[in-house]
Amino acid sequence: MEGFPLSYLEGIARLLAARGNWETFMDALATMLYGIVLFSRCEEFIEFAAIDAFLAFKHRGESFVVSILADVLHTLNVCHAKKGEKVLCCVQVLYVWLVTTILKQADGSFCPFENFRNCFSKNDINWQSYLACLEESKIIWCSKWKNVSKMIWHYGNFPNVPLMGTRACISYNPILGMRQHGYPIRGAPLENAITPFLIPSLSLENGEMLAKVRRAWDKMIKKALTIKSKEDVEGSYKQWLQRRVHTIGLPIPEWGMNIEEDGELPQNLEEVLRLEATLEKMKNEKEKLRETLEETKVEKERLQETLDEVKREKRKLQEMLEDTKEENERLRDESFAK
Repeated sequence: MEGFPLSYLEGIARLLAARGNWETFMDALATMLYGIVLFSRCEEFIEFAAIDAFLAFKHRGESFVVSILADVLHTLNVCHAKKGEKVLCCVQVLYVWLVTTILKQADGSFCPFENFRNCFSKNDINWQSYLACLEESKIIWCSKWKNVSKMIWHYGNFPNVPLMGTRACISYNPILGMRQHGYPIRGAPLENAITPFLIPSLSLENGEMLAKVRRAWDKMIKKALTIKSKEDVEGSYKQWLQRRVHTIGLPIPEWGMNIEEDGELPQNLEEVLRLEATLEKMKNEKEKLRETLEETKVEKERLQETLDEVKREKRKLQEMLEDTKEENERLRDESFAK
C-alpha cells in the first residue's frame, strides 16, 4: 500500500490551522475523512487511492458513491472468501444501513439517519440470534427516502452493472435494487445476471478489461420499475432462493428458509428478542448480586478481624486491670504492716 500515516496528515493539519490557512486545512481534513471513514483499508493509514477519490470529487465533480459501493461489495466478497477478514470500509455507514433495514422504527422519515435514531432496541439485540431468525417479511425493503421510477439495469454488453472502486472492479445484481425500491421479486433472476464479475486489482495487467468497463459506462441502460402481474412471472423466486442457499452453502438453518407465502414468521421473533433481552438483564442483575455478595463477605471478614482485635485489646485491658488491683492490694498490705 502507498500513502501517508494518519499522524503525518494530522501534523500537517495542525500546522495549517496554526497559520490560519483554513482552505487548505479543510482539504487536509477531508482527505483524512476519506481515508478513515469512506476508503479505509488499514487503520491509522491514508492510502493514495482515498486521496485520488477526494481530488476527483473536488476538481472534476466525480461522485464517490460508485467507488464506495464497489469497495464495500469487494470487501464483503473478500471477507466471505477468506472467512474471517475484518471489514474496515464504511463500517459506520454499513451499520446505519443494517439497522434501518431490519429494525422497526418509531416513525418513518425521509432521512436515513433520522430512521436510525428512531429504531427500536438497537442496543439490546443479540445480533447472532436476530440475524439467524431474520425473514423476508421483516426487512424494510423500501424506505420513504427511496423514491425512484427508473434504475440502472446494465451497462453496454455487460448483463449487470460493473462498478469500479479504488481497489477492484466488481458487479452487482440490479434485481436486488428493485426490491430496495419497493418492487417485489417474484421470478428467478437470469443466471448470467448473477454470475460474479470481478477484476481483483486495478493494475496494468487488467488494463484492457478495465478500459472495456469504462467504455461500457458510456452506454447506460435504464429500466422503468413497474409491478408485474402474476401472469408475467415464470417460476418462484423463493424456490430459487432455497436452491441458491443450498448451492453456495449459506449458514442458514432449514427452518429459516421454510417461509409461507403469507410471509409470517415461524415464531414470534419480537417475543424471542424481548425474552432474550430480559434474560440478559437478569444475568446482569445476577452478576451484580454475586459481586455484592462477594463484597459483603469481604466486609464481614474485615469486621470479624476488627472484632477479634477489639476482643484481644479488651483482654489485655482486663489483665492490666487485674495486675493493677493486685499491685494496689500488695501496697496496701505493706502499708498496714508498717
